[in-house]
Amino acid sequence: MTDRNIDIGQRIKKALEIAKKQQKALADKMGISQPTVSNCLSGVNKVPIEMVIATAELTGATLEWLITGEGPMRNESVEISGSAVGAESNGSAPTDEEMEDLPKPFIEVIKEGYKLTLSNQYRIAADMLDKIGELIAEEERKKRKEEGDK
Repeated sequence: MTDRNIDIGQRIKKALEIAKKQQKALADKMGISQPTVSNCLSGVNKVPIEMVIATAELTGATLEWLITGEGPMRNESVEISGSAVGAESNGSAPTDEEMEDLPKPFIEVIKEGYKLTLSNQYRIAADMLDKIGELIAEEERKKRKEEGDK
């Protein structure tokens, strides 16, 4: 496995530890076995994006930190419970001050009037990561082709 995959596994371990959660809790959330989680976190198997998302939901760790190691580890403005972010129970829009710590794409969605639940944030983030992966793969293909043409 790549160093990046091992790094993600280590960050997931740290997030679980800080949240006082066991690998079994992550396995149960995902509907997989604990040894499968252990193999992913130790670098034996690739860490699937679904595991990163489940870890974020379970521990409150940010996707950015889990994937890149950058940014805040936890976004305190996002509740672990999965309640709607940026939407009060009465459906009123949040203030700019209430949204200042949210990632810009989320702010734009909220300003458009959508109620964005925590699980929807993770789905959108996963979609964004998939697109980024596609773009990186395309760039790598172009680079290999250019090197082959030389």
